[in-house]
Amino acid sequence: MRAGTTVTRLGQSWHPGRKAEVMSCPWLLRRFLACSVLLAVSCLTVSARQGGTDGGERHGGDWLLVQAPVNNQRGPAGGQDTPVTPQGTPILPNGATSISEVYGAWTVQCRVVSNKKLCTLNQVLANQKTEQVGFAIDLFPSEGSVLGHVLLPLGIRLADGLVLQVDKHDPASKLQFTHCVAAGCIAAVQFNHADTKTLEAGTTLAARVTVETSGQPLTLQISLVGFGAALARTSQLQR
Repeated sequence: MRAGTTVTRLGQSWHPGRKAEVMSCPWLLRRFLACSVLLAVSCLTVSARQGGTDGGERHGGDWLLVQAPVNNQRGPAGGQDTPVTPQGTPILPNGATSISEVYGAWTVQCRVVSNKKLCTLNQVLANQKTEQVGFAIDLFPSEGSVLGHVLLPLGIRLADGLVLQVDKHDPASKLQFTHCVAAGCIAAVQFNHADTKTLEAGTTLAARVTVETSGQPLTLQISLVGFGAALARTSQLQR
């Protein structure tokens, strides 16, 4: 693990709300890969072994929460490294060039690309034995909804899709995987206002997939602690 990375053992689960529409959008995919997959790779020495997943339920001792260190980077005062608006005011608070903050199990990250803010909340889980990224989610608020992507490792049965469920609520609609890359397979998510409220009030989110080789279900349990605060902070920074 890279020095400064925060690793927390998970003792809780995770599930999202009732209905999440599948959306496939190339720029969203690029954004996800830039923000979440690179976060995971920068925090982990990812195992070269791929597709080594088996069935069962994964939480606590099996999976670790990986968080980037809290870090608000600033450019020199008045220097060219401080991104500013056309009016000359800093784009991010206090003239920061990037922001990384932790809220419970969630990390809020903001950076400036082409003089525009890109702010997301994310969570990454890794297998504590192989350090393989087992689950990553990257979200951002957009016009009353929350959009984003979920990444799961290679070796899952794509045709069976991904089912998300918050606590004891009815499972969300099955999400279809839209892309696979070297880091894993990606499903797009969209949470409406009601879905978001369910997530904010929830404790855990379960992500269920099927393992390709064994045909066994695999359920990852992810913490929703801090989700509401992280979403509110992301919305604030994105303005």
